[in-house]
Amino acid sequence: MTLFLLKLTLILGLGATVAALLRTRSAATRHAVWSLTLFAAAFFALASLFAPAIQVPTPKAVQLGTPASPPADAGASSLPR
Repeated sequence: MTLFLLKLTLILGLGATVAALLRTRSAATRHAVWSLTLFAAAFFALASLFAPAIQVPTPKAVQLGTPASPPADAGASSLPR
C-alpha cells in the first residue's frame, strides 16, 4: 500500500511540476496536462487492482560488517621475506 501511494504521489507531483512549468502557456494546455495526469493516476489505480502482481527474485542480502576469515596459510605465503 505504501509503494502504491508513493507511485501515485510521483505521478501527481510530476503533473503538477509540468503544469507549473507551463504557467505562461494557455489555460487549455495546462488543463490538458492536468487531465492527462488525473487519467494516468486513475489508470494506475485500476491497473494495480486488476493486474497480477509480478514477483521479481532478488539475491539474498550480503552481510557487510563481518569479513570472511582468510585461509590458514594465506597470510604466511603472501608476506615478503
